[in-house]
Amino acid sequence: MQDGTAGSEPVRSLCTPWATLLLVFVIGQALAAERLPGLTARAAAVVYPSSGLAIYDFRGQERLPPASTTKIMTAIVAVERLGLDAIIESSDLVTRTPPVKLGLLPGDRLRVQDALYALLLSSANDVASALAENAAGNVAGFVDLMNQQARWLGARDTRFVNANGLPASGHFSTALDLARLFRRAMQIPRLTLIMGTRAYRVPIQGANARTEIVRTTNRLLGADPAMVAGKTGYTNAAGHCFVGLARQGPHQVIVVVLGSRDLWADVRRLMRHGLGLLERFEGGSRP
Repeated sequence: MQDGTAGSEPVRSLCTPWATLLLVFVIGQALAAERLPGLTARAAAVVYPSSGLAIYDFRGQERLPPASTTKIMTAIVAVERLGLDAIIESSDLVTRTPPVKLGLLPGDRLRVQDALYALLLSSANDVASALAENAAGNVAGFVDLMNQQARWLGARDTRFVNANGLPASGHFSTALDLARLFRRAMQIPRLTLIMGTRAYRVPIQGANARTEIVRTTNRLLGADPAMVAGKTGYTNAAGHCFVGLARQGPHQVIVVVLGSRDLWADVRRLMRHGLGLLERFEGGSRP
């Protein structure tokens, strides 16, 4: 499905000579990667979005719990199956989903696009369940679609057991795989726009019609000019996780952090490292 809504700047294609040089450069950087000074994450990656090449890769293929960064895939599959303007309805089962929740009641209805703001900004688990049920009939069927999409995108060290990222045996991903999923999300401009929004009013239809305000959990939005968009995640088992897009001038990078003990310091470190490498390599020229 294509979404023509204006959102983030389109991913740029690389000209051949520059791409060849960059390929040599980033492979050398990724293969030589060690833990950056001060980095607390169990695994991390910085990826050039146009090509998917890793500029920095620290344990990027280690299988770890991704927490709510799972919802990036939930959003992708929901948009592909339902579109942005479809109306979804909450069920009794949806309302029993563990927190964090939007607070959906049985019979509540909302547009997919509005639901995605709750899913990606405030990480609403009940919304993840509602999207799954409406897109595939039940959560299990939806998770099958998530896993099929992951394999199609080349995320072969990823396996989903649920649509929300709550702890579950056999639910895992890697830093490099999550970068692959985020690259796919960037191809749906509305998703990047949503993940770059600080707050949003979600209109809910039905007998209990109301508006719920959701706010991003991405603390760097508006606080760091390089931060464009991103999705956080946290559970006790996973630690603090993040997948997002950073931009400085003509340069942009995808940053992935898994199992961090100091999330925002780690994200900033990786943003500066990746953007700095591109700046030094290009000498300030555009790809």
